Amino acid sequence: MIGPKISGKNTLATALVERSNAKLLNFNKFCEENDLAGKSDDDIVLALIQQLSQEISPRVVITDFPQTAYQAKFFVKNGVHPHRVFILNCSKDSCQERMLQVPVNASNYLPSSLLSKKIGQYNENLKELLPFLKANTETVEVSSEGSFVNSFKQICASI
Repeated sequence: MIGPKISGKNTLATALVERSNAKLLNFNKFCEENDLAGKSDDDIVLALIQQLSQEISPRVVITDFPQTAYQAKFFVKNGVHPHRVFILNCSKDSCQERMLQVPVNASNYLPSSLLSKKIGQYNENLKELLPFLKANTETVEVSSEGSFVNSFKQICASI
């Protein structure tokens, strides 16, 4: 499940795993917990593949991955083919409005200028990532502009 910062990836993924026999894996937390900051994309993706190969249940919902076309290509090249990729579409304005609801002292809070930068980087990466995903995986684009209930219904309808 990919999308811009604060588009609802973790909220929707959590709701999905609570209603299925799946495990949630947040890619950013995975990298942090495994001291992968500063490592090459090859090393990071190989560590993720290693982690996934140890899962008893093959049903894993991954959020925030892939972040670049290179990561996606390397993942698929090494034999991992995601069953489905959910792409959350959420405007910068909606993301900014949601961030206003996040307490300033919360760990996921970002000032408006930094949030805009992260959303811009995501949109830039998506230009190359989206065509690859559409050509190599089943992709489902989900609007996360409105309520998460409606977004979740879109996800469930595609499963």
